[in-house]
Amino acid sequence: MKGFIILITLGLLLSTTACSTNTARNAGCDFVKGAGENNSERKERESAPGNEMESRNNDVEVGLLSAIFGFIVRPFFDDEEC
Repeated sequence: MKGFIILITLGLLLSTTACSTNTARNAGCDFVKGAGENNSERKERESAPGNEMESRNNDVEVGLLSAIFGFIVRPFFDDEEC
């Protein structure tokens, strides 16, 4: 009986760890995608004739928001794609 409890505990621990790893990986992916897309859009806007360089680079903020929204929205749509 004691071995069964240890086996169940290890199984739960491993399944929880796997979910945490996927969540962290997905959040990292969402951050990189959000920051990269914002960087591309900003450079495109700045390269247009007559546009000045933006004084503020907010790629990191956009990346953080993308990671937060991805964490919230991903479970509802079962989106595991990175």
